[in-house]
Amino acid sequence: MKTERFLELMNDLPEELLQKGETPRRKRSFPLLAAAACITLLAGICLFPLFTASPTDVPHGESFGESSLDESSGDVSYEPIVIPVVPLEPSSPQALSGQSLHFIQGSSANGSGGASAPPRFEFSVYAQCVVKAKLTEVLEDLYQPLEVSPSYRPTQYRLLKFETLEVYRGEDVPSEFYYRIPAYLQGEFTKYDCFFLSMSQVGLAGYATVNLTESAVEQLRLPLFEDYLGKPQLGGIIAFTDGVFDESLWQDESWIYGYQFGDHLLDAEDPYLVVHRGYREEDTAAAIREQIADLSYPPEKVLYLSSLPEGEAKALAEELLSMENGIYAHWTTVSSAVFTRFIDGCQTEERIVIDFATGEITPSEVSYTPSDLESLPNIALYAEMLAKSYRERLPTPPLVDPAGKELLSLSVYAWYAKAGDQVYGVCKTTWVYYQDGEGYTAYNYFDEAYLLCTPEENRTVTREELIELLGIRNLLRYPLGEAYEIPLC
Repeated sequence: MKTERFLELMNDLPEELLQKGETPRRKRSFPLLAAAACITLLAGICLFPLFTASPTDVPHGESFGESSLDESSGDVSYEPIVIPVVPLEPSSPQALSGQSLHFIQGSSANGSGGASAPPRFEFSVYAQCVVKAKLTEVLEDLYQPLEVSPSYRPTQYRLLKFETLEVYRGEDVPSEFYYRIPAYLQGEFTKYDCFFLSMSQVGLAGYATVNLTESAVEQLRLPLFEDYLGKPQLGGIIAFTDGVFDESLWQDESWIYGYQFGDHLLDAEDPYLVVHRGYREEDTAAAIREQIADLSYPPEKVLYLSSLPEGEAKALAEELLSMENGIYAHWTTVSSAVFTRFIDGCQTEERIVIDFATGEITPSEVSYTPSDLESLPNIALYAEMLAKSYRERLPTPPLVDPAGKELLSLSVYAWYAKAGDQVYGVCKTTWVYYQDGEGYTAYNYFDEAYLLCTPEENRTVTREELIELLGIRNLLRYPLGEAYEIPLC
């Protein structure tokens, strides 16, 4: 569909669909603050239930909803973010050119955060790698994974470059690596002499990530690691200065659990804590070695493309890594590299898995041909337009009544899918609302609306129609418009 027609479609949307969203932020009550940690942990779990209920229809036509947003729910705070990503020069005959990369994701309403009680702070020795490392550089730019949740705002990261000093667990650990840490965690990392890191590998050298500061897709030249839980404040990183445990790493309140740990538990006689106030580096290292010696399973190896034997698999991996607007290596499993095709920053279902042990290549059933790539709807543009329209006016969900509920997140997510010989683009708008319940219970409400795009046209479709055509990929996996119970610890 032409850009002009899309703008006409947006102008034709009924007034009831859009409601001004310039309302003040409301303060969360203390009970909600106390439950924030539980909700955060459970939110991830909520994305995985099996799709057992029958799909719920959304209204037909050009509108995503017909009822206006009730003014009693005027405690919404929302500011969408739009990330234009400048395409890199294509280096493959299959790579696209002349189009911008885009990823659009809605912003969640932010509170001050909080937790009900400090958890047990235990430095894990069960991760893939446990090392002593020296920080050599803090990269100034902000980063975001290329593949993110289609429903929640993606986490932004900073990258820390480390030099390995000693390996306690893990094989073939690199002498240098990147370690990613959520950007909301504050601290002056350069003031510490060394760190103990409990971590797992995220990506190979060549891992593709979005550099938010430069608005470009960037491929890292060193292997990438992160805390084994993805939450370093839970115990995956400890710092030392002059050979003594330095608790100041967690003094900033952005390290919620670390801050509580430093305030409450440092002097506790808990046998599970690896470090206490005043602990020496050598004693901590000895405790880690002792615990690792008791493990009954071998350490995992760090994966490198260079470790693949010469042959078809290695040649293919090198070719895939050279494609800058095609297929990217974005994740590794215990023994394989997974390459996913992204077109203009939008995910497809095409994947290629390379097994490091056997060199076996396993492609997905779906693949995009050169002719597919020549005639694609520019869904990144459509998604950007939707996000811009939401910047001024909030869309009304088709099924959920917003009255008395808090809007946790509103997102626009775009992806490509192929059915038969036809390639479709899908732009999805997702709402997640929160409502307090009684006692230790709260509720989430989910809603979605879908725009189906082809080069010739686009139209809004029901969830049932979308599932029949493309399956349930990238759709929320529970009934829409209904209360989803959340136990509050």
